[in-house]
Amino acid sequence: MRLILLDGLPGTGKSVTAQHLALRYRGAGQTVRWFHERDPAHPVFSFRHLAELRDQGGRQLAERLIAGWQRLDREEQEEIVILDGTLLNLGLGMLLAMRTPFDRICETLDAIATAIRAHDSSLVYLSPASIPQHLSALGANRGSQWGYAMHRMLEHSPFATEWQHRAGGGALVAAPEGDGVSPLVLAFWEHQHAVIGQLMARWPLAAATCVRQGEDWSGLQEQVAALVAAPDWTPIRPSVPALLACLGAYRGVRSGRRVTVTTDGTALYLQHPDGVVSRLISNGEDTSAVVEGLPAAVHFRPGSDRTTLQMTSAVDNDRVITDDFEREGGA
Repeated sequence: MRLILLDGLPGTGKSVTAQHLALRYRGAGQTVRWFHERDPAHPVFSFRHLAELRDQGGRQLAERLIAGWQRLDREEQEEIVILDGTLLNLGLGMLLAMRTPFDRICETLDAIATAIRAHDSSLVYLSPASIPQHLSALGANRGSQWGYAMHRMLEHSPFATEWQHRAGGGALVAAPEGDGVSPLVLAFWEHQHAVIGQLMARWPLAAATCVRQGEDWSGLQEQVAALVAAPDWTPIRPSVPALLACLGAYRGVRSGRRVTVTTDGTALYLQHPDGVVSRLISNGEDTSAVVEGLPAAVHFRPGSDRTTLQMTSAVDNDRVITDDFEREGGA
């Protein structure tokens, strides 16, 4: 098994890039699986809510992480496994939130490196050019609900307690208003980014850092593909009749969640309730696609009287959505 670890802070493009790598390898006929950090079937460790990790002590969490990486070799049979945000963004992030001592963090990563040493592994860290500018743009793009959720995840952590004593004399820092991120969230990710720099320098296996410039997502994907020697890949364009057959507003039968499918004439897009738009990437069939940047697959079932779609494993506000969606208003 070859292991590709693609990591980075939220919004640096790790999920989209990991997904594109998976499509490249799959297009070349190799068996590959991409795991989003929040995938419920994640082979290293899984959880229903981030609070499950936040409520553990640093030592307990470190032991759980190491055991998960040791278990990876026994469970995954694909030729290539791509893990998105698992090592640094989520695993290290939770250890830092627990104020785990740096030497214990190093011991944990050394144990993880030992567990995966037998694999042809590559670690790529996607780094923003500026943390404050990146988080400001990210907060504006993902909206107030995202910034509020990030703050709530951190506000009762040991990191927050120590930071608030240093920065505000112990007073509780309020959650952000509007589309920004709170000073607590900014301080945490600046700290995490600095620690990652130290850990990347001592990581004993193959590793590289890519600094993302602006909004050149395709350039970033090509750069990462070159680093891991991924094969070339040409996206498949669905037929126009297939595009038109899928358009419309849909409502989840069980969740009640609403999504809208639109097109620009060349690809389909999924508009979520919060206004975020995700491109649908065809996986070779007119009626099946993956959702760009999300651990989700969409399967359309066009019919004479109605069109339905099934969305599997889509993360929505700390929940995993698997549902059948019926098009509103008929065919």
